[in-house]
Amino acid sequence: MPARAAAAGIAAATCLGLAVAPAPAPSLWYGMFTVCIMASAEIVGVLHATLYDAALRDPLTGAWNRTGVERHAAELMARAARRSEPLAVIALDVDDFKGLNDRAGHAAGDRALAHLVRDWGPRLPDQAVVGRLGGDEFVVVLTGHDASQAVHLARDLASAGPVNVSAGTAVGHPVDARSLEALIARADRDLYRVKRERKAQSDGSAFGAQREE
Repeated sequence: MPARAAAAGIAAATCLGLAVAPAPAPSLWYGMFTVCIMASAEIVGVLHATLYDAALRDPLTGAWNRTGVERHAAELMARAARRSEPLAVIALDVDDFKGLNDRAGHAAGDRALAHLVRDWGPRLPDQAVVGRLGGDEFVVVLTGHDASQAVHLARDLASAGPVNVSAGTAVGHPVDARSLEALIARADRDLYRVKRERKAQSDGSAFGAQREE
């Protein structure tokens, strides 16, 4: 890695400086300076990775933010293309979230959102990307799921957590950010279809899949 190479170069230069110094340096110094410089590089690398990860996450729920979703979904798109697999998108939205905030307060609404993301984790494959797009709107992106499997997973996610959730699905083969955004838009349209059907039906069980493209 470039940072490690730079640290090794600095350590080598430091040892060379000790070697040519007018006064002889204790041999222990060579090892001590080398260890300290290399360790500092590792610490800086860890801090940089931690800050980079934090910049791509929603601070309330720990889910990826929109930029994080785009970057990690790009990796899934590449994997799906290599394996000739479809990419599934699940759009999720809390029912009457405004009413929850009005009745119980915004802190209760925040707790409900964080609770949902925690509950979804064990129900999802390790490679799934969970993102919060804003407010109470979430998206899940994953590979290896056809239309019927995506609907089944959407039902499972919608039934988790302390609040009612509606979910819509879309499955396709996006190749770039624009086509991924189109797939997310399809899942979002399916979500609102589900909401309309749930409102019209007393049992509230309306889920459907769109055909693969």
